[in-house]
Amino acid sequence: MSKPFSIETKGLDEFQRNLDMFIKTFPNESKKLLRAMGNKAKQITARRAKSDVGKVSGNYYKSIKRGKVYVDPASGQLTIRVYTSSKIAPHAHLVENGHRTVDGDGVETGFVKGKKIFPKTRAEIEAEWYDLLDKEIYKSLQKL
Repeated sequence: MSKPFSIETKGLDEFQRNLDMFIKTFPNESKKLLRAMGNKAKQITARRAKSDVGKVSGNYYKSIKRGKVYVDPASGQLTIRVYTSSKIAPHAHLVENGHRTVDGDGVETGFVKGKKIFPKTRAEIEAEWYDLLDKEIYKSLQKL
């Protein structure tokens, strides 16, 4: 005859409560996580811009912003972007893409190549993305 046995559910009950709390707060936590990752991406972009672009007025650096978290219509995933604000630096697209130079008479005298800050930064961020994401997820889980 076999002996009856019991299962200790104390730890499982606590785990289930934590899991339920995480499920309820996950939408908010995922947005917080993406905002934190957007801030990291903004810092990396600003650092790259400062090293590649000579400072004239500083408005180009001030124009680098982190956007809001939104659902990408193409993929259906939460997304965040880093961009330059045209209100602060209306010349940002010229720095990024390049522009022609014209003398006072309207004659083209040359072309200034674009710095291509954002494509260069994208590659750098993609290389560091998973390490940064692991750190941010660990911070989020520590709060729970």
